Amino acid sequence: MAFTKTPKKDLAKTPVPTVAGTQNTDTLETPTPEGINIKAVDPARDHILGDINAPVTLVVFSDTECPYCKRFHIASKQIVSKYEGKVRLVYRHNPLDGLHNKARKEAEATECANEQGKFWAFIDKLYEITPSNDGLDEAQLPVIAKDTGLDVDSFNSCLSSGKFANRVQEDSADAPQKATPYTVIIPPNGIAYRVSPDPNAISAEIEKYVK
Repeated sequence: MAFTKTPKKDLAKTPVPTVAGTQNTDTLETPTPEGINIKAVDPARDHILGDINAPVTLVVFSDTECPYCKRFHIASKQIVSKYEGKVRLVYRHNPLDGLHNKARKEAEATECANEQGKFWAFIDKLYEITPSNDGLDEAQLPVIAKDTGLDVDSFNSCLSSGKFANRVQEDSADAPQKATPYTVIIPPNGIAYRVSPDPNAISAEIEKYVK
């Protein structure tokens, strides 16, 4: 089964911010019948924003210290809002340790927040305050926990234990490349393929499958 191109619709009526650049600029894969091999979406495990039964899935492998991911995080949420009920966003971790040595622990922190039902609130705040260049001081993580209504003692205990280190590593190992944000579309036929992390490009892909 081949993917076919359809004319792009006018996207100007619902503008979303453009995200320029990625951490890795290698050539994007051309969609093929085989698609990209990533783990199937699991509502019991994955962090999903939007209608859990939406026909189109946008999977984002992200690094909390990546400046492009910081901007794309906002854009991806706007895409879910723009196509309400049609698209679900799946967030997966892909810390680039060679570039951002604090990102892995921050990813674990989001999982500790998730343990208290606050994944999205925590990661939204984390992306909001993370500096563009120097990286976040780890001492700020309990502050974010407090600001998002978490039990800080339980959060600190979770983070210091490293209980979610394997969870973050599983996501990282599943990422097809060490590139962030690495964005994947899964249409109704279930064949996943990579798309450019540009909101307009993603919107054009989504509109092939929804009306």
